[in-house]
Amino acid sequence: MGSAIGWIGLLETMQPGKGYMYYSHNAAPQSFTYPSTPPISRSSFSTSSATSKSSASSSSSVKSSVSSEDVSVTSEKKWNADENRFSGTMTMVAIIVSGSEEMRSDILEIGAFCDDDCRGSIILRYVESLDQYLGFLMIYGEGDETITLKVYDHTRKKEYAAENAPLPFVTNANHGDPSNPYIIYLGADATADDEQEDDYAVTHVTIYPNPTDGVFSLKFEVIGQYIVTVTDITGRILIRQTVTDQINSFDIGRYPSGMYMVIIDDGVHKNIMRVVKNKELRF
Repeated sequence: MGSAIGWIGLLETMQPGKGYMYYSHNAAPQSFTYPSTPPISRSSFSTSSATSKSSASSSSSVKSSVSSEDVSVTSEKKWNADENRFSGTMTMVAIIVSGSEEMRSDILEIGAFCDDDCRGSIILRYVESLDQYLGFLMIYGEGDETITLKVYDHTRKKEYAAENAPLPFVTNANHGDPSNPYIIYLGADATADDEQEDDYAVTHVTIYPNPTDGVFSLKFEVIGQYIVTVTDITGRILIRQTVTDQINSFDIGRYPSGMYMVIIDDGVHKNIMRVVKNKELRF
């Protein structure tokens, strides 16, 4: 959001003739203008084989075998929630990561579930101003429930369970935003069959020691300016800093044992690595 980005979001559930209220956390008066030409392209998917679409500035990202330029527009989804059954909602703006790569495709669907009951689903959409494929997900519930996430690939007809920890349903809670999206993690098998060329491979960066007792370092083969972000498995940001040295150290000693994600951004490409903390938290 913000003046540099403009409006990013979906108003598809609004119905003519009904009244709606806009809520903002900003205490200052705000003006709301709905643009005549939204920046988000219409999502589409197909089971046909087609040439992959990938942003020119993101050749390291996982490529889909289907492009919205190659297929007809459809709004059909695999999962659908009956929103009329629930009085509460919470929202999520998310990207999908498989292994160490962001999945950039508009044939991927995110589903939120309470046990086997679908509580919301959305297909990723390309946001040109951010050069990202985002899912704007509305999750329905009544509170005191646990939400898990799944991803469906409409090309492969495959369903994947997210590796993220379950989320408690909290009415009006927000997980992620367009400039800092929630990260949905899948195993590397989600893209095991894809052929891809990666000009920003993991071999360009070394992470050690891994596992770690708390402090780990990144060693860059190419010295430059990088933004390094460390998140837990839920996507919560723990560390974010800009580095310019060849070797840079980070301390996650005060956080619990488990797996953490290290996101490296050089302004053009993003690389996502994993680090495991194997001892109890330190204060």
